[in-house]
Amino acid sequence: MLRPLAVLLLATTIASAPTPWPDVATGEQYAREVLARFTPAELDRALAEKPEQVAVTLRALGSSMMTIDSRLQANVSQFLIALAGARAGRTNDVRQVLPFLVVDPMRFAEDREFRKRIVPLIRQATLSAPLRGPVLRELNGAFALDFDSFEAIAAAWESIPHRSSARRVELGDDVRMPDDTGAIETSIYSINSGFFPTPDDARAFLKAVRASAPKRRILVLADERMAEWVKGIDVTIVPTFSRPYTPWPRDPFIVARTKAGGVVLVNRPNLQPEREEDANMVRALAQSDFDARWTVAPIPFHNGHILLTRDAAWISIHTVEIRALQMLQLKRVPVETFGTPLGIEKYLDAVRDAASELETLYRRPVRFVHPLAADVALMRRLGGGGGFDLDSIVTLLPETKTALVGDFSILKSPKPPPPGLQTFLDTIAAHLAKNGLTVRRLPLLNLSSKDAPKDYLLTWNNVVLEHRRAEGFASLNAEADAYARRVFAAAGYNLVLFPPLTKSVTHSGGYRCASNHLRSRT
Repeated sequence: MLRPLAVLLLATTIASAPTPWPDVATGEQYAREVLARFTPAELDRALAEKPEQVAVTLRALGSSMMTIDSRLQANVSQFLIALAGARAGRTNDVRQVLPFLVVDPMRFAEDREFRKRIVPLIRQATLSAPLRGPVLRELNGAFALDFDSFEAIAAAWESIPHRSSARRVELGDDVRMPDDTGAIETSIYSINSGFFPTPDDARAFLKAVRASAPKRRILVLADERMAEWVKGIDVTIVPTFSRPYTPWPRDPFIVARTKAGGVVLVNRPNLQPEREEDANMVRALAQSDFDARWTVAPIPFHNGHILLTRDAAWISIHTVEIRALQMLQLKRVPVETFGTPLGIEKYLDAVRDAASELETLYRRPVRFVHPLAADVALMRRLGGGGGFDLDSIVTLLPETKTALVGDFSILKSPKPPPPGLQTFLDTIAAHLAKNGLTVRRLPLLNLSSKDAPKDYLLTWNNVVLEHRRAEGFASLNAEADAYARRVFAAAGYNLVLFPPLTKSVTHSGGYRCASNHLRSRT
């Protein structure tokens, strides 16, 4: 029979095996020895005296969790739960407690089946309140825990007011998408210290929003560090627990209402590459005390490509590209077929069908901001708008029947416009004017920065509207900002410019992208 100390030392031999982690049979043998020799409290004390043995001991016990012996797995599970509780009772240092929760950090990060068996144990662990938040942040940050597992743990630890899974609903016929001009009741921002590493921009921006709209509710998806930085400003923090949300909550979901006035957050089903986590913004909001339900739309959409008025949803050919390609079972736009009207028409049929689906989703007619015809020259002009959000280059002011369209010729730009974009803008301007709107042009600049991953547009179109009022980011160019204000004023609107979230702008995210809004029922 092995002495207790020998059992600990045996773990060192096991862990030195050439495999990534001990095999199951070895782990089973070791676990039986440990369970026979130690209580969880005793093992915790032994490991406290020999901290160099923690990793190898837990690693060996972790392999036993992969056993097909259900009785042994149940016994080891209960032992590990109690062991984590014993360590948590010893210290509030998350760095010491976390390994006891995940058991084998490397395997927990890399082995999906192992993680699946360990997460229920974490959920049952007994932790003090000061430990719960830091542990959840580490699980989300260091281990990229999936949202459902995170939520199950957070709910068990009473770290969230609600489970978002319990607030999911079907998209009912009574849900109404808001137009872009209704009165704003609540503004939603996503401002995390991982993206904004200093507090200056966030504080200046939120103070300005609060001063401009004293009665508005302001929700900020923020990690603990950012929450501390903006303390003292009248905003409500929605904890992110360090999940890596981008600063652009406009793109992934719509803030809608039911006929009875309830709030429904409508998620897009098409995840943006490298922004997949943004799909969980609505779930973070539903977990909070924000009284909202959430759902997923049946078809792809992108809010940056849709301009909603009370009477129509205005789009471009690029708005429905994803859905049109799905219908055609293609991976990319078949530009090689656009040399003849017949080749173009097949693609346009799919575009029109996709637009018809949007009419059902938004419950209003869809109108294109440009001509749509099987014309070779026209398709070449429309191609210049690919890759640019519609709301960054066009603004519709329905109360005065005005369209504001970006124009690179107004201000001297340090870089030439992206190829074809100015022609695309001119095509839009001509079409909207032909259809009865007064068209005015707003400055548009193409810029680059050492802090930006690629060229970006500086635009005064990326704004949020209310009745005869527009909110946007200031450009920090007083002359250009004054020009934009004059254009809006001539169209009957007051343009209010806030201190910018600079990194959002340099990463192609204007104010409309960086915000989402609950509109009043009127």
